[in-house]
Amino acid sequence: MTMQQSDVAIVGAGIFGLSAAWALQKSGHQVAVYEAGRIGAGASGGLVGALSPFMPEKWTTKKEFQLKALLEAQEFWDEVASVSGLPSGYHRLGRLLPLRTQKHHNQAQVRAQEVPLLWKGQASWDVIDVLEGFAPSEFGFVYESLSARLNPRQAIMALAEAIRKKGGKIHEAHPVEDLRGLKEGTKILAAGHNCRAFTPKWPVEFWSAVKGQSALLDMSLPQNTPMIFESGTYVVPHGSGGVAVGSTSEYDWSDPKACDEKLDLVLRKAADLYPSLKDAQVKERWAGLRPRARLPDPVVGKMPDSDAWILAGGFKIGLAMGPIMGEILTSLIGGKEPSFPESYRLEHHLERCRLEPRDPLTD
Repeated sequence: MTMQQSDVAIVGAGIFGLSAAWALQKSGHQVAVYEAGRIGAGASGGLVGALSPFMPEKWTTKKEFQLKALLEAQEFWDEVASVSGLPSGYHRLGRLLPLRTQKHHNQAQVRAQEVPLLWKGQASWDVIDVLEGFAPSEFGFVYESLSARLNPRQAIMALAEAIRKKGGKIHEAHPVEDLRGLKEGTKILAAGHNCRAFTPKWPVEFWSAVKGQSALLDMSLPQNTPMIFESGTYVVPHGSGGVAVGSTSEYDWSDPKACDEKLDLVLRKAADLYPSLKDAQVKERWAGLRPRARLPDPVVGKMPDSDAWILAGGFKIGLAMGPIMGEILTSLIGGKEPSFPESYRLEHHLERCRLEPRDPLTD
């Protein structure tokens, strides 16, 4: 049997590139993914894997769109697991948010009244006093049931295997230097922070690579233990796979792979939130670069002066938004105009660079 020629080339085998490949396959395309290193070598191969919502207040189209992505995640990852035969580590276990002041407690109570409408009855937001195992909080906690977690490495490998089983090609250790050299008719740039190398004429402040450090602790927590989040630090139980802790957000760094005292601070913060972590051994320390465009939102659209498309950015929400952004890109390539936030469009990011040409560190 003769293999059908691929008609779409995707550069980058992270969550955005593979999500685009999966969506395009399902719409009838033959895809080939080119990865300079290995699958999930960048930010998609990290440790934490928290999929969490914006605060349920001051509702916007962006928050509505993200809610849609979170509510569709179970179906997406169940299908990937069914096709691939591999687990993704997806589990909607909810999230705790400590309340440290009376003001925060009062705000949480107000948000609790809004959630049934804003979250369409699909998740809860409850103010509770205490939960066993977690450090007490004078003004209680919020427990919201919308947050979920993925095992990033399991998920990315399951998605890659599902693509292969449906006839897609994934070429690892296959760097691409120029999109014009690819033989496929439709070309997509999804190379994470490495997109900068393909867009040298774009404003210098368009791309930044934000370093993140995280750790995996050799410890199992009871089934359905929620994740907890405070001041940028997540503690995410991964079942028998350990407990992930992270992440830092560093715009100023010299070595993208080095773990240092900043991670030690995160580990101490995690132990303050969940005291039994103080005795846990660190199984792995990880550092890598997350792609941030002019805005922290994803970037999607037709590249100027090119026949190629781009799907990148995402910063902290790439794992959550990858699947739905793959569908959006597929619709755009098919000549449709799907509904999604204007701030995600490539043109919007470029316009922000024109209007506010400043360093991301000042944002």
